[in-house]
Amino acid sequence: MKMVVAIIRHERLQEVQDVLDECGVSGVTVTEV
Repeated sequence: MKMVVAIIRHERLQEVQDVLDECGVSGVTVTEV
């Protein structure tokens, strides 16, 4: 298991989630700052 921490612009979040889903990532925690 690996942990990835990233800062992503709100407007790109859905695109990143779609790619992670294609890679088999099943869990994502999102925090707005």
